[in-house]
Amino acid sequence: MPGLQSLMRNTSNWSRELWALAFVPGHPWARAVVGTVARLHRLLQLRTPALRGLTRPSYRVGCKRILLASDYYPALRQPNVDVIAQAVKEVDPYTITAADGTRRPADVIVFGTGFRVFDPPISHRITGTDGRTLADHWGEGMTAHNNVTVPGFPNLFLLLGPNSGLAHSSLVLMLEAQLGYLLACLSYVERNKAQAIEATRQAWHTYRQQTRDRASGAAWMTGCDSWYLDPRTGQNTALWPRPVFAYRNLLRAFRPQDHTLTGHMDPALGMPGQLR
Repeated sequence: MPGLQSLMRNTSNWSRELWALAFVPGHPWARAVVGTVARLHRLLQLRTPALRGLTRPSYRVGCKRILLASDYYPALRQPNVDVIAQAVKEVDPYTITAADGTRRPADVIVFGTGFRVFDPPISHRITGTDGRTLADHWGEGMTAHNNVTVPGFPNLFLLLGPNSGLAHSSLVLMLEAQLGYLLACLSYVERNKAQAIEATRQAWHTYRQQTRDRASGAAWMTGCDSWYLDPRTGQNTALWPRPVFAYRNLLRAFRPQDHTLTGHMDPALGMPGQLR
């Protein structure tokens, strides 16, 4: 059936876009709806007041990563499962001691602490034109123009880099937009017979400020501790703070004035020059 795959994909994508309204500023009704759904789900799947109390979030819905699962709460109800809210005080070869002094035998410990996204290892291995690493440039938080390019790093294209994560939809949509932007950059380089391209510092700075401003009232900036935020600055450096369609529209229109070309061959001199 021609078009069925496209219909299913668009239906899935646009239904997920509605969730974004609950996380970004300006839609309190959407936040109330999603919060109510989450509370009802917990009430229906956890019948004991004790478990309800132990699993009740102390933060706004979306402030931490949402778990979409129908088997998580039932797993907590199993007779061989205990939910322990105290912090771990001590670990020895055979037991774990909780903050209240209770010791429990343990064979395996799983640290489900999230992700360290604010300091990617590759950033320590990439050096810019000034001799400093990408990690040095990101000392106050990772950021990139259009989430892809960084001034001072010609021909560097970051896919699913800073502010590319999503709390509500598929990363494939972000990646598709970034690949399209990457090809537009390379096409611009080829048309101008240049060798390299990078974002201008002004375009990068403006984009960074706009992204931070839009994230300032989002759910993940409302007081919880999550891997979405850079612990050095408290800024959101992981998530895109708007619906996905806004990002795709943004990258669909390539802006030459936001970029610098280098390594242009000057026909008159027969030697590399610089084109801005």
